[in-house]
Amino acid sequence: MKNALKKYKYLRLFESLTAKEQRRFAEYLRTFSAAKAVSLQIHDYYLPKKRRRAVDLHRDCAALFGVDNTSNYTKISNGLSDLFGLLRDFLVREESLRRPQVRDLLFMRILERKKADKLSEQYAKQMQKGFAKRDAPDLWQPFFQTRLLHDSYFRNGTKTPADAPLVEAGMESLRDFYHGVHLKYAVEMFNTERVTGRKSETFDPTETAKIIAATDADSPLLNRFYARLYSFLRAPAMPTVRSLQQIVRTETTLSATDRMIAVLHIANYLVAEVRRGNRAALSAALENFKFGLAQGLLVHEGEMDKTVYENVINAACATEEFAWAEAFCHDYKDRLRPDLRADTYRLARACIAYDSGKKQDVITMLKDFEAADLFQNLRVRSLRLFCLYHAAAEADIESECDNFRRFVKRNKMSDRNKTAALNFIALFKKAARPDADFAALKREAAAVETLFLRSRLLRFFEAR
Repeated sequence: MKNALKKYKYLRLFESLTAKEQRRFAEYLRTFSAAKAVSLQIHDYYLPKKRRRAVDLHRDCAALFGVDNTSNYTKISNGLSDLFGLLRDFLVREESLRRPQVRDLLFMRILERKKADKLSEQYAKQMQKGFAKRDAPDLWQPFFQTRLLHDSYFRNGTKTPADAPLVEAGMESLRDFYHGVHLKYAVEMFNTERVTGRKSETFDPTETAKIIAATDADSPLLNRFYARLYSFLRAPAMPTVRSLQQIVRTETTLSATDRMIAVLHIANYLVAEVRRGNRAALSAALENFKFGLAQGLLVHEGEMDKTVYENVINAACATEEFAWAEAFCHDYKDRLRPDLRADTYRLARACIAYDSGKKQDVITMLKDFEAADLFQNLRVRSLRLFCLYHAAAEADIESECDNFRRFVKRNKMSDRNKTAALNFIALFKKAARPDADFAALKREAAAVETLFLRSRLLRFFEAR
């Protein structure tokens, strides 16, 4: 099973590259790994154009080696593991060489090896000026600056008191680098702990608090940015949202990745507020999504996460911007992961049709629809219930609720998600009764700890 996972990881990662990146990786393999003939052979065999997404050892051994045996199974397994490591190294190398500091340091090494000491020293001074002038903040800039100061100090054979500032500046740059990396890591780990409920053994919030206390107006922009973002995650509130949005909008020198991280964390908070019944957060959520789309921050490496896609649709529909929702739904469907694209697009169109009043169309759209994704299937089943209510099909609602409950109980999901879905079914069954008290149901829906589609159900009860 472990080997199968490695194979899958390599093929998935390779297929996620652009055509240009795939060609560059092929060139990289032939240049730096020519001795690994089996890996090259396997790489050529599993090209995406071959459409062999699944690994079938019997078929693949016969095609690659002409013999189907255990020894060749191992060759394929080891070859795919090697390829995954090579592809990872290639991507790290590509990312590194995109940084001008890496290229500058490599050039300095070349000058030093050529014994061009004077030219190397002049180039080092030029680089130092470049660090002071560089507009785009880079978390790694203090690290490269430390490397440069270290080299400048040790290049001199004779040390004098005049060289001491180089050491002090190097220590300060290294401290800035450590603080920046720690704060970015703290944001990621705190969010992971919040989502999974599991405490990290390596994350120390006490150290983070000390670093935030030491972060002031003179600290690098990224340090200040991640300190603010971490504080927001620990105590989220609308005023902090506006403060963060102001930084993302005005500090245009922040990288796209850093701005994307902030926009998505803000989106998660606003969506959670909407799900808790805070209708005031709806317009802010859609505004945040529109900004992210306009800046290209919601598409990462050519792909949009399906949850982001669905949340954008939900926010647009809840604010009744149906024409905009339709345009977004169509324009960004090709950014979805291929294996989830058709289901996600179909469900999104059904949600737009339901919220815009075309409920008969929804029944047609959802006919015989079984989504591959578990949570999309939950949404499909809940949407069917809403449509049956509007069709006044009370007997069908009873049957659909029973089927829905059985589906929830037999499928594997967290206890919290299972409880949320079962609470939804129970409330909907009460709503379908002729004597339903919708004011009481609304209070119950608002008070229950966990509830699937809370905001949609609250809107449904309010409209009765």
